[in-house]
Amino acid sequence: MAAVAEAWRAGRAAPPIGSTVAEGDRVVEPGPRLRMIRALLRGDPLDAADHDPGDVACVRGDAGAALTTYRISLGSDRDQESAWSGLALVSPHPALRRRPELVRAAARALPEADIADLAAWLSSSCTCS
Repeated sequence: MAAVAEAWRAGRAAPPIGSTVAEGDRVVEPGPRLRMIRALLRGDPLDAADHDPGDVACVRGDAGAALTTYRISLGSDRDQESAWSGLALVSPHPALRRRPELVRAAARALPEADIADLAAWLSSSCTCS
């Protein structure tokens, strides 16, 4: 991330960043979003007060509201994994949709950077393929 942070601060294009697929079994645990989706599919009422507002907006198909909520959440705490995963679902930036771990690492290395600007910058450099 040092090269990414240096390029960002110098106003240069993002350097190419490769990816590595880790070996091992993939574990998928049912999270709050999946439980909400299942409830909606069953026709159960969704009590928004019991869930993260970004997740509720995301599950209901309101990507704009979800995007705003996730950005606000990450603006106050960049370590919120659930907000990062939600942001990856609704972001218009390819880097966030394809390489959310890269954007998250860059955002943590560059706390002064706006996440949307950073995602757009990373998206424009083809480092997210």
